[in-house]
Amino acid sequence: MGWLDWLHAGQSSVLSERGDWSFLEQQTMLRSSMLEPGLQPAPSTPASEASTTLANEEQRYVQRRVRDNPMWTLDRGTGFYDQERRTKKKASLLGSGKDAGKSRVVYHGVEWTQIVSHVWRRDFFTTAVHARFQYIVATMVAVFVSSFLFWACIYYVIWKVDGTCFLGFHSFLSAFLFSIETQNTIGYGSHAIGDCWLPAWLVGIQCIFAVVIEAVFIGVIFAKISHPKGRSRTILISECACIARRDGILKLMFRVADIRKRTAIAPKIHAVMYNWGSGHTTAEGEVIAVDVQPLPLHFLDATLLLPVVVEHTIDERSPLYGESGVAAAAAACT
Repeated sequence: MGWLDWLHAGQSSVLSERGDWSFLEQQTMLRSSMLEPGLQPAPSTPASEASTTLANEEQRYVQRRVRDNPMWTLDRGTGFYDQERRTKKKASLLGSGKDAGKSRVVYHGVEWTQIVSHVWRRDFFTTAVHARFQYIVATMVAVFVSSFLFWACIYYVIWKVDGTCFLGFHSFLSAFLFSIETQNTIGYGSHAIGDCWLPAWLVGIQCIFAVVIEAVFIGVIFAKISHPKGRSRTILISECACIARRDGILKLMFRVADIRKRTAIAPKIHAVMYNWGSGHTTAEGEVIAVDVQPLPLHFLDATLLLPVVVEHTIDERSPLYGESGVAAAAAACT
């Protein structure tokens, strides 16, 4: 569970663990937790005591979830709902937890190896930038070591054939050191080429090759470090969304926050609903299996100085209007 759930943005995850509460009781608790203090209904117990009890219970619940899940991170949550979806075999376009934001779409009709090969050949730089940093470093080390060994073998063979082409060579180690010195333009002075055209051309080719691979890896690492994907890790979103009433209007709500000191200015937040089911049939008779509709959103603070509750009004114009789950929630919140 994300840290925003500590701020009462994810009460439904706590209530779902309480099997002894009815659906109506859960929705009533959810409503009272999401409404502003001035709009809360009068509880049977003092408001301060009920709020403190609920906050303590939620804090213990979150701490237990974090302790039991070593993969928990501040911005990606625990992946609890991802596990629940997998258990119930429900479709999900995006992963959660450690796979938050990753597409789970599987393409059929094309071999996986063909897709990977096409991506690396046609979009190499972007694919490399999006790879994990440890993979980039491991690949860089492997490429450089392989290059050192490759050119060292060539220099060693030439030296064995004609010992006058190289100066200061005594074994394969000398050729290996000469390869490193050439590729990194070190030049200690103990190894050098003689009056032979072949090693002279090979040294020039190795220098050009070294410039190319160094430019590629420097570009990939710099783009990886400066990629805006890292900025998204500091903009947090609640792990679950809630349906409740505000000012008597039924709304879908979730919380967003920016934890950096220099917050985003005029952020844009979008939400899209993907609906599987009967789909949509066009006038020409074409059946579109997945119905994709945007959800209009509203939030008050355009600077994200404080965590904001993003709202979507569920009315006749909303894609959620008339859904069975929403109707049950509306009845419970009435």
